[in-house]
Amino acid sequence: MLSEIIHKIAGQFEQSESRYSPRPSLAGPETCLRKLGYWALGIPAKPFSDRTILVFDDGHWHEELTADWIRKSAYKLHSEQMGVNIPTTLEIPAHTCRWCNVEIPANHLHGHIDGIISDALEVSDTLYEHKAINHFSFEAYWRGKLPLNYLTQCCMYIKALHLIDRDINAGILLIKNKNTAQYMELLFTYNMTNDVCEITERIAGTGKIIYMNERLEGVVEKSIARFQAVADCKKTGVLPDREYDRNTWQCDYCLYGAGCWEEFDKEIEKLNPTIELPDDIVQLAYRATEAGRQSKQFADIQKESRDAVLKQMMDAGFNKGAKDGISITIRQQDRQTIDKDATPESILSQCAFKKSISTIVDIRHKKQENKS
Repeated sequence: MLSEIIHKIAGQFEQSESRYSPRPSLAGPETCLRKLGYWALGIPAKPFSDRTILVFDDGHWHEELTADWIRKSAYKLHSEQMGVNIPTTLEIPAHTCRWCNVEIPANHLHGHIDGIISDALEVSDTLYEHKAINHFSFEAYWRGKLPLNYLTQCCMYIKALHLIDRDINAGILLIKNKNTAQYMELLFTYNMTNDVCEITERIAGTGKIIYMNERLEGVVEKSIARFQAVADCKKTGVLPDREYDRNTWQCDYCLYGAGCWEEFDKEIEKLNPTIELPDDIVQLAYRATEAGRQSKQFADIQKESRDAVLKQMMDAGFNKGAKDGISITIRQQDRQTIDKDATPESILSQCAFKKSISTIVDIRHKKQENKS
């Protein structure tokens, strides 16, 4: 009765943001530049699903719940959702923030910090950033994977705070597991002069501390360069290269994913077949075929080599070639299956197809026969 209408109600209240504007939350190296390119060019994206809107809304409320618990502690949380600006060399027109209704100066990135944490004596301040994520991502970060996008966002905020005379160099990235209510935090510092972020500790909700010695260099500078690449895309109309394979979750959840990969077969068709392959591609192909003959422990090598073959073939402008017993053909393979989730049981036997597209890198190695 209610479960079937809640998602639909959420969909009615969606407020999509149609205009691209660079900001700290988009600055990280794991954000696909091609996706930002589509957005900057004004190409329509697939709308968010009703359930996705609820997922985003859940994240906001997780942040509120966590802040309420912090307020019950000896720490003081303040400056919540304070707007900050970071001057850049980018050509960004002056505009009004849709969230805080403040006029943002031209050529500035604008964002909102989750807050600043002060100790009980209010002697020291620390940037506070909260993220509520799924169990899979939480476990990956606890095992040591760095949340590069989140850390980049935090470094930009610290730089912005320095520009308004807030002497803050340290930050707490507090991460909540939405599935289990577990917490972990990353403690880090950001040196604005050297543009270096140093991650020092990873702390679990149980109190377990893992000391780290991770260092990220050129954090803000690299982010500005990525935004400049998107700006160049907007001027030239030439999209950046794809940064993820079509079978990754990044492409599965991307609002531009379907259209992005639908163009790929046309790109392959435009490539020229070559009679003899360059030696570097041949060596990569040898590596891929030999790895394929080994056990599963070499699966990663095979994938890495095939991905490298695909990239170098695309960069070289080839979709087919052969040399020294190696033959390579790049093509797109479409597969249709019945989408059971989208088909009522009463008509499951009727046609409701789910299209699957994959890129085939066909590498074959014809071994030379020994003549005796």
